Amino acid sequence: MSIPLATDVLLLLAAVPAAALGGAAFLQGVVGLAAALRVPRLLVAATLAAFATSSPELTVSGLAAWSGKPGIGLGDALGSNVVNLGLVLGSALLFGPLVVDPREIRRDWLLALAVPVLTLSLALDGGLSRMDAALLLAAFTAWVAWLTRLALGHRRHALAEASEPTRPLDTSVAVLRMLAGLAGLLLAYAGFILVTAIVAA
Repeated sequence: MSIPLATDVLLLLAAVPAAALGGAAFLQGVVGLAAALRVPRLLVAATLAAFATSSPELTVSGLAAWSGKPGIGLGDALGSNVVNLGLVLGSALLFGPLVVDPREIRRDWLLALAVPVLTLSLALDGGLSRMDAALLLAAFTAWVAWLTRLALGHRRHALAEASEPTRPLDTSVAVLRMLAGLAGLLLAYAGFILVTAIVAA
């Protein structure tokens, strides 16, 4: 049974504001959490925000691998890098310039460039194995541990200079905003996928 075109349009119209509202709430949560924890926003964005916004891709890649189509995960991962750097960052810069600390941007850019090169080198033998997966996950774990150490060091320094202690309420509100925003993004993502599936069928 075919689904009416009106249903496709309604799903699309619902997904667009869900993405906008979810993105706004998630951004407020990231900024609030960084302020509450007294860590740089870039660190929060590079860890919690990046992992949360990648959760739909992780779900799709995992389900694809489980169903015997791991190539979808590879294509999704490589395509996401291009979209994030070209479309997402480029679109954001259209609204205003971005002031960055060369030391911080160099730290994250080196890994962002190194991982695709590592993936390419691992695939030169004609495939990617579980051992290759272990190497990639080890690199990711080392990166998270490194950023966590930097964040804790920055937090200790900020708390030593702060005149007021961190209020737990601020952290709770920021986390709730992040979760609400992430829920909106996931709903929007599901809506876009459903519309795509209906159109493709």
